[in-house]
Amino acid sequence: MIILKIRKLFFFGLIILGLVSCGTPDEITLPNEKLKVKDKVVIYKKTPYTGKLLIPLSPKGNTGTISLVNGVLDGVSELKNEKDGFLLRYNVSGKKFHGEIIYKGKEGELTLNTNQGKITTIKLINLVSNSKYDFTFKDGLASGTFENKERKLNFVNGTALVSDKDGIKKESKFSIDQNTWTIKIEDIINGKVKSKYEEPLDFSPKTLEETLFSVIK
Repeated sequence: MIILKIRKLFFFGLIILGLVSCGTPDEITLPNEKLKVKDKVVIYKKTPYTGKLLIPLSPKGNTGTISLVNGVLDGVSELKNEKDGFLLRYNVSGKKFHGEIIYKGKEGELTLNTNQGKITTIKLINLVSNSKYDFTFKDGLASGTFENKERKLNFVNGTALVSDKDGIKKESKFSIDQNTWTIKIEDIINGKVKSKYEEPLDFSPKTLEETLFSVIK
């Protein structure tokens, strides 16, 4: 799925060679020998760093800006490659995603709206599977539409009717665990769960920090 590729694609801007820092206290160009990571906090000259880390334009077109407050992700950050049409933009507040997260790539587009770490809406266009969905969430339950070549489903409070004929009622349930950002899908026939599918988004400020800070050391 597109969502699970975000973390891998995040690496694209972090492999940068041989550039000398030309930053100021509030902007530092990577790599910089004065930047260190201690106890999962970015340190600049023995002090947790507040400001922007600049990823300079690479020969492949990768560039970006990463915002930190007191050595951890905070504020709006953006990674992009105009040649490939890649974009990842997000905002972190208080160690939680807050506001809009945008991902664009060859596989499609994903937009999440978040409120203090909780997902309020998801819009996905998957060019690989020719599918799309547009959901809002309340108490983790999806309302909105899912659509592919074969069918279009309308979800209300987490449930959509797939078919109801010949005494067989098929439904689909779509929800998300807001604590773990795990998507849950259930196929139901005549009120009984016949199959379950769960997939964690595996995308959080913590996973981004693990990726970023590993190249600052």
